[in-house]
Amino acid sequence: MIRRPSTRAHHALLALVFTAIGCGAASEKGSVSTKGRITYERALDRARQDSKAPLTLAQIPRIRARQEAVAALERLPWGTEIEQVDAGGVRAEWILVPAAKANRVLVYLHGGGYAFGSAASHRRIMALVGQAAQARVLGVDYRLAPEHPFPAALEDALLAYAWLLDSGFEPKRVAFVGDSAGGGLALSTMVKLKERGAPLPAAAVLVSPWVDLTGTLPAATHNADVDPILRWEGGLEVLARAYAGRTDVKNPLISPLRADLGGLPPILVLVGAREILLDDSKELARRLRGFDVEVQLRVWPGMWHGWQFHAPRLPEAAAAIASMGSFLRKSIPDRPATF
Repeated sequence: MIRRPSTRAHHALLALVFTAIGCGAASEKGSVSTKGRITYERALDRARQDSKAPLTLAQIPRIRARQEAVAALERLPWGTEIEQVDAGGVRAEWILVPAAKANRVLVYLHGGGYAFGSAASHRRIMALVGQAAQARVLGVDYRLAPEHPFPAALEDALLAYAWLLDSGFEPKRVAFVGDSAGGGLALSTMVKLKERGAPLPAAAVLVSPWVDLTGTLPAATHNADVDPILRWEGGLEVLARAYAGRTDVKNPLISPLRADLGGLPPILVLVGAREILLDDSKELARRLRGFDVEVQLRVWPGMWHGWQFHAPRLPEAAAAIASMGSFLRKSIPDRPATF
């Protein structure tokens, strides 16, 4: 399947995702430049165009249906191909861009508060990261809460990774990438792999990872008035309970900030300075360093949750994806293909 580039449908999809987890309204402030880039204010306005009405579990099916309808209209970067696969019993998609190296693979775990999102909803960001990293991307359609609470998503991520290795890919040629809840899931998956004594991936990129589902870190309160996208009460709080189910949210595989993080591969963490999840990233980086794990933390001034989805037309978003690509290429250096 070949698709040509467009961003209109993506902005609509992003708005639906943010509606689900809580976002606010704003007046039009920015403009589109003659070079096709969007200003900070315009992108922010697009990201928070819906109301901050409290989320209820009853709304989840309707919101998911709207997300998938918009995703079906979304266009991908030119030359992108999609191949649906059964990854060890887990639905998944290969996102193949022309620049991809056959032996550099990214396992992408999408965000959406463990209740929303899919490989389809994140095809465009996966393609952009794949372009930047010159890698093929496996998008994992893990099971969602509340129908499938913890540990369903973790089990699916583990199965998909095991399938990848069974298919002949070497762990040192694989990296995990995850945004928001997907970032937390990527971290939990590596923690569980380490517990099992299984091979770990070469590296991981976590964008605004949700790694503390208790909501007790300071930024959850201190950034509440400046975060235009996320909120705890009536938002992430509802999703945390839905994902945890009958398990304590302090469980280190639900809130991997509390896990033993020793022995993990190099990790790049990116986060916007205006997020209520800012301290999830800061505290994660601090703990990783305490376990002697190589970690880079990049806090993007003025940015909000999901800013990277506005690439390439928002310069800060394009720069974030470029930094992800650079880190991933260095973590998995070029070598002659074996596939």
